[in-house]
Amino acid sequence: PAAPRGPMDVYERGRASIRDILLLVAGDLKRRADAWGKPFPAGAPRAVLVLVVDPTTSMVPELQRIREAMPEVIAAGPAGMTVGVVGASAESSLPGDVDDAKNTLTLLMTIPLDGRKNLLEAVREGAGALGSSVTEPRAVVLVTREGGDGEDDVEATRAALEARGAAFYSIAPEAA
Repeated sequence: PAAPRGPMDVYERGRASIRDILLLVAGDLKRRADAWGKPFPAGAPRAVLVLVVDPTTSMVPELQRIREAMPEVIAAGPAGMTVGVVGASAESSLPGDVDDAKNTLTLLMTIPLDGRKNLLEAVREGAGALGSSVTEPRAVVLVTREGGDGEDDVEATRAALEARGAAFYSIAPEAA
């Protein structure tokens, strides 16, 4: 099997769909959890996935695909994996139950937010939703169509992800 990805891994190409990429991320989290090498605290998750989404009108079909894929994504990850959703300049849900994540995605599809946003700030917010003590494998996934237009500080974003021990994935079909 492929080696698990770590906090410094950034981008995955060649996947056919958002669902496929999310399954890849969940599989990476499972491999990292299996190789963790230290005990997980009682009652703590075995992995955390944070989805940072750009909730624009053009993203509604992709958000629907993400919502539909959530049961498969949870099944592909380690038992006890939690998931959160951060809507760029919009609603968010902390890492927890998959139903909360699906409800947040439904809200973001129902009331999309068009206009300028700083997606790197949203990625930092997603990293901030992770606890400061790294007790499990973590991943932050940015999902956007265009790639944002008000970006500010790449280095601060990299530092936030590294400080929280989060592997980072970007799904930006048109920006890529």
